[in-house]
Amino acid sequence: TEVELTRPRWYWFDEKTIRAVQTVRIGYNPWTRQYTATINQGLQQNFATLEDALALVLRPRRWIVADKGTLTAGAVYNVAVKLKLDLSYLPKTFLITSLNNSDWRFSSDWKRFTFKAEDK
Repeated sequence: TEVELTRPRWYWFDEKTIRAVQTVRIGYNPWTRQYTATINQGLQQNFATLEDALALVLRPRRWIVADKGTLTAGAVYNVAVKLKLDLSYLPKTFLITSLNNSDWRFSSDWKRFTFKAEDK
């Protein structure tokens, strides 16, 4: 998942304020019959079903993309969010297939919206 925040400026190019990336890696262990999800090579959780593991990708929880003082209070930012499959995390057997087949290149379009930073 990629997130970009930019602040529009009338006198120059938009200010690129923040770019954050969150990587969720999902694996399956056939011996324990569990799915393991790892977030940014840190937090690791086990799940009984693939749907439960994919929930971390579809609905990220408490992902702080910016520190409190990074955004200017009252400023309006353009936000863009995108999901994609990172082929470099695939096992070697799937990687060879994915490089030769365009069906493996999963990526969403950028979802864009505006956000007004509030002072809290």
